[in-house]
Amino acid sequence: MNEEAPAPKKTRLTFVQVMVALLALALLASLAVPTFGRTCARGNITKGISNCRQIITAMRIYSSDHGGEYPDATLTDPQSSNEAFRVLFTENILDNELIFGCPISRFVPDGNIGGRDDPARKSAVDAGENHWAMTRDLTDSAPGGIPLVYENPAKPTWPPVWNADAKGTNARGRAWSNGVIVGLNDSSVGIQPLESKSGTAVPLRKTEGKDLFEAAINPTTLPTGAMLDVEGAP
Repeated sequence: MNEEAPAPKKTRLTFVQVMVALLALALLASLAVPTFGRTCARGNITKGISNCRQIITAMRIYSSDHGGEYPDATLTDPQSSNEAFRVLFTENILDNELIFGCPISRFVPDGNIGGRDDPARKSAVDAGENHWAMTRDLTDSAPGGIPLVYENPAKPTWPPVWNADAKGTNARGRAWSNGVIVGLNDSSVGIQPLESKSGTAVPLRKTEGKDLFEAAINPTTLPTGAMLDVEGAP
C-alpha cells in the first residue's frame, strides 16, 4: 500500500516581513506622487500655452484685416481685456470662448457666447470668464519682444506682478512653480520666470535691471505701458 505524500508546508510571512513589504510600498507611493504631480503641472501649463497661442492667432487674424491694429483699437475706451477679446466674436473670428480659460484658474468660461438675439456677443468672455490680460495700444508691427497676452496679474500695474505664494491655487494672479505664461507680439508663447519664487507681488525676472514689460517702453512704439486687466471677482 502506497503511503500518501506529506502535504507541502505553508509558507507564512513573519510580522517583520509584512512590515518590510508595507514600507516598500509606501516608499514607492511617496516617489510616485511627486512625479504624478509634476506630470499634471506640465500638462496644465501646456494647455495654458496652447490657449494663449490661439488667442494671439485670432488677434493676428483680426489685425490683418484692420491695418495692423488689435481689437482694443476699435473700442472708444476699453476698460478690460474681456471687452477687447469680445470683438473677436462680433467679427466672427472666434465662435468658442473656452480658449480664454486656463487650468487652475478662478476665471472659467461657460461656453455661452450668445445667439442671434445677442449680436453684440455680450455673453462672450463675460466677467469671470477670461483668464488673460493684454497690453493696450499695440499693433502687429510693434517689436516682437513686447508682451501681448499673459496670465492675469495679482496687481494691474506696469510692470504687472504675480503671486508666487499662490502657486497651485486658483487665486487671482497666481503663478506656476516656474513662472507665468506670457505670449509675445511675435506670437511666441512660453513660461517666463519670475524674479523670485516667493512673494505676493513678484515681477518677471529682470535682465540688466528691466523685465520684459519695462524693456518694452519705447518713445515710438510704446511710449507708456498700459494693461487691459481681466473682469471678475478679485
